[in-house]
Order: sequence, then structure tokens, then C-alpha cells
Amino acid sequence: MTLLAAAVAWASPSMAHHAVSHDMLVIQAPWVHVDPLAPDSAQSFVSLRNRSRHDHALIGAESPAAASVELHVIPNAALDPGDDGPVIPLPARAAIHLGPDTSHIRLHGIQKELVPGTSIPLILRFQDDSVLRLQAEVRAAR
Repeated sequence: MTLLAAAVAWASPSMAHHAVSHDMLVIQAPWVHVDPLAPDSAQSFVSLRNRSRHDHALIGAESPAAASVELHVIPNAALDPGDDGPVIPLPARAAIHLGPDTSHIRLHGIQKELVPGTSIPLILRFQDDSVLRLQAEVRAAR
């Protein structure tokens, strides 16, 4: 089953539950903050629910706001790095949270200053070659 992803933008995080693709439901709006220890890098976070009866996997991400984007997988028996790099499983009928203390998305080589209150495009790539296009709100570093 292929994910039918649509371009999605949010006015506020409270609208996250309206961001729906065929199989994936965004249950917490994506957000990003600059890494205070590396100003040309940022971290992005989002929560997803796989609504299908089939397992999926997040295999990559990209953004025109960064020179490179990678999945940062916190070692865990459930998260297998795989032969082709990091993979974040999305089990059938389950939710995952990519957050500050869990696996998340790292952006390197930020192209311009990230200003809190603005947003950047973020594209999530899945194992079935589908994509989910999101807008990640820039938030101040904690």
C-alpha cells in the first residue's frame, strides 16, 4: 500500500491532527530548533500515527533549508539501522514520537538563519518510496 502524501502547512501546532496522508496521521505538528552547540545545525521533531494495517518505515528526510538531513536513531532494539542507513519503524496501527530525548531528524549546514515563528519545509521519505511534505515551525532553543 502506498502512502498518498499531500503538502501540508500549519498555522499552529493545534492543527496537527488535521494533517493527514493516506496512512500517516500527524498527531503533533513538526517543529525544529537550532542546536545551541552547533549553530549551523538543527533538530526536528514530529509525532506520527500509522493508521494502516501494514508496517511502514521512515528511511530518510530532506529540507531545502539544510545542506544535508539525516535520521538520528537512538540505539534501541526496536530501531534497526539496516544496511542502507538508519530506519525508524512505523508499526501498523501504532504511533511514534520523534523528540528531543528520542530518535529525531537532524539538519546540517543550515542555509540561512532560522527565526522562531517561521517555518521550513521538511520532507519525510518512507520505504515504499512515498513522501510526506510538512512545514516545521521554528522554535527557540530550550
